[in-house]
Formats: sequence, structure tokens, C-alpha cells
Amino acid sequence: MSLLYKKCEVCETDINKLQKWWNIYMLIAGAKLKCQNCGTEYKTNKPISIFGAFYTWSGISIFVLIIATASIWKSFEKIFDRQFGGEIWLYTFFIYSLMELLVMVVLPLNIIKNKEEGKKDGN
Repeated sequence: MSLLYKKCEVCETDINKLQKWWNIYMLIAGAKLKCQNCGTEYKTNKPISIFGAFYTWSGISIFVLIIATASIWKSFEKIFDRQFGGEIWLYTFFIYSLMELLVMVVLPLNIIKNKEEGKKDGN
């Protein structure tokens, strides 16, 4: 099983964590993941969601991106012995996105709503 998939605890179907491309950035902030087979929804636990939402929506993530750009810029200029221009922002965004992807891959996801149980409770 790939790290980009979570096995549904209800129907054991593999759920792709990248159902939407913005899940790379938003899964930590509490975005929901839905099983296509049974409709069970998954989400990170409350403390991670609170921290992730604060990190994402407060602008700290942009601040981290700017600091990382400055650091990478200096490092790349020393390593490659040349001056870089605006393309360093693309390199930094790519590295930042890879780090966010790694975080998304290891996030624990818990059931928040099971469609089948909801139907059983309604009868």
C-alpha cells in the first residue's frame, strides 16, 4: 500500500489522499477525506487541525516560505557560485510543496462520519 493512500476502516477500500490537489496544503488544516465506496469521512484529529489551521490561515506558512527562500537563495548562490534571480521563488515553492507533501503523507486520519452508521441510526 502506498503512503498516498489510506485504507478505509469500514470497507477496506484504498482512499487516495490526493483526491484534490490542495489536500497537500489543506489536509493538515482539517480538510475532509471521503471514501468513494462507502462515503465514510476522515479528518486529522482536533489538535493537529487547530495547529494546522492556525499555521495555514495566519500567514505563518507564507512567512516560512519567505525565510526559506532567503536561506535557499544564499545557499544556492554559494553552492553553484552564480547569482540567481526570480527563479529561486519557484525552487523554494517546489521544495516547500515537497515538505508539505511529506507532512500530508504521515498525517493520521480518523473517522468523523460513517454514512452507513447514519443510515442504521435513522431506521
